[in-house]
Amino acid sequence: MNKERKNRLAEFAVKRILLLFIILGVLICEKRVFAYTPYDSYTYSNATGTIEAIPTPAPYIPADYINSDRIGTELSRPCDFAFGPDGNLYVIDSNLNKIVVLNRDFKVVKEIKSFKRDSKDEGFNNPQGLFVDSTGQIYVCDTGNGRVLMLNNEGELISVYTKPDSPLLGADYEYKPVKIAVDSSGTLYVINTNEYSGLMKITPQGRFVGFIGSNKAIVSPVVKFWKKIMSETQKKQLLSFVPVEYHNISMDSEGFIYAVSATKSGENPIRRINLSGTDILIRNGYVGVKGDLVTPKTITKDTKSGSVFVDICSSGNGNYFALDSNYGRIFVYNQEGFLLYVFGGRGVQIGTFTTPSAIELQDDRLLVLDEVNAAITVFKKTQFANLISQAEQHYYQGNFEQSKRSWNEVLKLCSTYEFGYLQLGKIYLQEKDYFNAMRCFKLGNYRGDKVTFMTGYNKAYTEIRKIWFSKYLAVMVLGGLALAVIVSAYRRFVSKRRKKQGEGHGKL
Repeated sequence: MNKERKNRLAEFAVKRILLLFIILGVLICEKRVFAYTPYDSYTYSNATGTIEAIPTPAPYIPADYINSDRIGTELSRPCDFAFGPDGNLYVIDSNLNKIVVLNRDFKVVKEIKSFKRDSKDEGFNNPQGLFVDSTGQIYVCDTGNGRVLMLNNEGELISVYTKPDSPLLGADYEYKPVKIAVDSSGTLYVINTNEYSGLMKITPQGRFVGFIGSNKAIVSPVVKFWKKIMSETQKKQLLSFVPVEYHNISMDSEGFIYAVSATKSGENPIRRINLSGTDILIRNGYVGVKGDLVTPKTITKDTKSGSVFVDICSSGNGNYFALDSNYGRIFVYNQEGFLLYVFGGRGVQIGTFTTPSAIELQDDRLLVLDEVNAAITVFKKTQFANLISQAEQHYYQGNFEQSKRSWNEVLKLCSTYEFGYLQLGKIYLQEKDYFNAMRCFKLGNYRGDKVTFMTGYNKAYTEIRKIWFSKYLAVMVLGGLALAVIVSAYRRFVSKRRKKQGEGHGKL
């Protein structure tokens, strides 16, 4: 009886222990499920002289998935979207030739399929891009019809921009606009199909001003060498090298144009263009603003090589988000050109993409459009990305103590995040705490900028050296003078002694 009772007690104890482990497992999963993503997140380091991918916590996680079933109307091949000043999302479908307008809850507000022109109904033909300005006016690249349409927010036609009448274009110039951005004055910046001369600048009245932001031609050193030794006939037979073609553009909060190139070979696939066409993008980061350089070992390497950016958007604090269609990743850079983090990937799980085509930012929500899947993935910020945003905002507002606290919280989540140490080093430098600045710059692998080499670790070290010299200069001078006096006295003593010894030898 006692043996049976002992067996029952043992069985009961085992069950309780198993139940305890199950409860603990559930609690752990409950705490960590928010951080699960079907993709890796990382940034880059050049601490060893070789670029390495350093894993980071997920900056954004998928929060919603919007498709035809969800919104209750058909989407076939949505290729572009944009937010309006009313907070509504305007999605253009190139197959169905319509614009679907969604509110913040992704409910259909209306669909724009046609409009009146000279009392006749007209529609779109393979539209490829759209832009919504601050007044709610919609600009549509009606590619198949070779025109840009300007509609009000009700879908009523205001203006039609056909091929501009300009001798700069020529009679046989093919006008098929695919992407567009419009500045506050109403000037249109248009990407035309197979156009390598840059962005078309068109006035609100439809007059063609010219091309701006022309991308430079990419010619390899080997080809340059062969062109030098080729005969004139061979040079003529050689295919001409043309500048790379822009793929997409967007307008930032300051009125500058962000543009991405459609080719992998571009030296600067991301550019920030002012109204005169000059690239003013700052590139002070550890690595170039070029997208994928190396991938974490956890990511299976495929046959693709290099990022191909298809869209870009920016936030009010100067960060910009570049969408890579090759790997389905989002590269996020700050206003100085430092890579903050990378996330996303190709796949079939929510949070990954098949053919990403457009990206937009609304408050803390990031939306990515997948053209083939006819769906929008909505991402939300995690604590990691929120802390980075807070730390940067405090820093640029001059609130260094709050910025330090936020950066220290970031480093608690990711102790290998070099950019956090770099920013702490900048704050300590502002506070003239040069020892801590030098320590943080060293941990952040930041010697100094590429121009003056007198920022970062080099600057902190120089200031410490100045302090050391100013502190000990008087002692060093007095010590030097004392040493000089001693040496001079010793030399006189030796000289006199030798002289006496010489006189003594002469008397003998």
